[in-house]
Amino acid sequence: MLFEHLGLRHLRIAAATCAAWAAAAAATAEGWRILSPMRMIGTSLRGTAPGQYHRPTCLAQLPDGQLCVADTFNHRIVCLSPHGDPIRLIGILGDGPGEFRFPRGVACDGQYLYVAETGNCRLQRLSLDGTPQLATGAYGHGAGAFFKPHGIALIGATVYVADTENHRISAHDAATLRLCFTFCRKGFGPGLLNHPRGLAATPDGELLVCDSSNHRVCTFSASGDLLRSIGSYGAAPGEFAFPQAVAPLGDCLLVAERRARLQVCTSAGLPLQVLQLHSAGDLCGLHVRPDAREIYVSGDRSVHVLAYSSRERKVGAPSSQPHRTTLCAVACSAVGC
Repeated sequence: MLFEHLGLRHLRIAAATCAAWAAAAAATAEGWRILSPMRMIGTSLRGTAPGQYHRPTCLAQLPDGQLCVADTFNHRIVCLSPHGDPIRLIGILGDGPGEFRFPRGVACDGQYLYVAETGNCRLQRLSLDGTPQLATGAYGHGAGAFFKPHGIALIGATVYVADTENHRISAHDAATLRLCFTFCRKGFGPGLLNHPRGLAATPDGELLVCDSSNHRVCTFSASGDLLRSIGSYGAAPGEFAFPQAVAPLGDCLLVAERRARLQVCTSAGLPLQVLQLHSAGDLCGLHVRPDAREIYVSGDRSVHVLAYSSRERKVGAPSSQPHRTTLCAVACSAVGC
C-alpha cells in the first residue's frame, strides 16, 4: 500500500503494463523465429589438430553430402561428414598445384571444387578427391589478375570470384577458367563496390554480392547489371556492419556480418530476425543445405549449425488496438483496478 500512500499507484500500473508488453513481445519474437542455434563444429581453440580450425571462411557441399570448409589460416580444405566429423584434408601450404595459401572462397558444381586463394591471388579447380586440374590468376590489377580474392559463386557454366582489393567481380568459364569479363570498380554509388567479399547465386540465376565496406548487399544479373541493393551502415535490424557472407533461404536472405551477427531479411531488406552468435567472433561464411533444414555459419574458430523453421510468417505490423486493450486489462488486473 506504500505506492498508494505516496500517490504513485500509477507507477504500478505502468510497471505491470511494461511487463505485459515484454511478455507479448517475447512470445511474438519466438513465433517469428526462423533460425535457432543447434550445435558447434570444432573447438574453442585455434589449431591444426582434427576438429580444430583457424579462421574458417567459405563453405560448400559435395554431391555425397560432405561439407567442405576453407580452413583459411591453416591453408587447407577440411571435408566433414554430414554430422560434422572430419573425414579428410585437401591441400597444404604452398603455391604449387593443389597447394593453398589462405584459401577463402570455395564452391562445388557437382563435378569439381573451385577454390579462391587470398595469398596466392589465384583460382584453382580440383577434382572432388582433391587432385588439381586447372589454375588461373596471379597478383595484379589487370585483366585476369587478382588482388586478395574472397568469395566464389557458380551460375550455370560461369564461376564468379570476388576480386576484393580490386573492388570488382571476375567471371570465368568453368570449363577452362578463362576470364570472360569483369564488372564494377571501386566506389560508393549504385553499381560500384568497395571490398566485395561473400558471393552467392540465387535460384533465379542472380548474383548476390556482399559489398562489405559499403555495408550493403547488392544483387546483379549474371551479365553484371545491378538489379537492386539493400542495407546501409548501422547496428539496427536491416542495417549492416561489414557484411561478409550472404545466402538465399527460400524467399529470404541470410547475411553474416562481423561482430558475430547474423540477419534474416526479405529480398527487399525488411529484417525478420537478428541472431547474435556471441561465441563465433567475426562471421565469415554461410552454407544452406539443399533441404534447408540446417544452416552452417563459420566464425573465428568453429562452424555453427543452426536449425531452420519454415513455418509461415506474415510480414507487417499487426493491429495494435486489441493488444493494447488486452495488455491494459492485464496491467489493471495485476494492481487490482
